[in-house]
Amino acid sequence: MKFFKNLILAGVLAGTALTLAAQPPKEAEIIGLEQQEKEAILWQDTATMEKLWDTDLVVNSPTNNVVDKAGGMYALRNGFIHYSYYEKKIEKIMFYGDVGIVMGQETVIPVGLAPNVGKTVKRRFTNIWRQKGSSWTLVARQATNISIE
Repeated sequence: MKFFKNLILAGVLAGTALTLAAQPPKEAEIIGLEQQEKEAILWQDTATMEKLWDTDLVVNSPTNNVVDKAGGMYALRNGFIHYSYYEKKIEKIMFYGDVGIVMGQETVIPVGLAPNVGKTVKRRFTNIWRQKGSSWTLVARQATNISIE
């Protein structure tokens, strides 16, 4: 099983590397961070999420709650954020100084204790990244479910 996970991850990373090569440097960096966040959520990699999510993170979640980093980490660690499938389509990236804004659509299939288990959930999202020195962290996120099938 681990072999297949590693094979899938290698394919995703190779595809991401090809996509990143054609992007401006800041945009490519943000696309890479979005991919890292998606993979960390998919595999429930809390160590990576601790690094990507800013201490001051605030999320307007698809369950209509506003949560901070501690609340998001709790949900991830305890299976309330858990997906068997997670696709992210970035539609727009904009920069304003040390702030990067990413907008797009996500499709997930929740498992475990996550809401809407087994259904296909489509949602719109906005992620806001802030650069501190040479690194970026996610400082705000808004996600709204648009369909649950």
